[in-house]
Amino acid sequence: MRNSLRHPLFHDARNSPAAEAAPRLRLPAALLILTLSAVLVRVAWVQSQLPDDYLQALAVTTTEEELLTARNGQILADTTVLARDEDQWALQIHYRWLEQQPESTWLKQQLRQRLSREERRDA
Repeated sequence: MRNSLRHPLFHDARNSPAAEAAPRLRLPAALLILTLSAVLVRVAWVQSQLPDDYLQALAVTTTEEELLTARNGQILADTTVLARDEDQWALQIHYRWLEQQPESTWLKQQLRQRLSREERRDA
C-alpha cells in the first residue's frame, strides 16, 4: 500500500511508486519531444528553403470591384438603408463681400490692413 510506512531495509524496488510512474512519464515526454522536434525541423526547412516562394505569394495583391445597384440612391438590405446619397451644399464666403453697402467700420479696417505704418499715420 502506498500510504503505509516503509523501512529502507525492506524496500522492494519493483513495487515502488517511482517504478510504476516511470513509463507513464517517459511515454508522453517522448511523444512531446518527437512532436516538437518535427515542428522545429519543418520551421527550419521553411525558413531556409522556401522564403522566396512565401514572399512572392505574400507580395501578390488582388483587387475586386463589385458594382452594387442602388435604386433611388440607396443601398438596401432587408428594407434597412445601408447607404444613401445625400446632396450637401456648402459654400463658405465672407458675408461682408455680399453686402450692398459695406459697414463703415469693416471698410476702414480693410483699408488700414492694406496700408503701411507710415501711410496709416498720414491718414
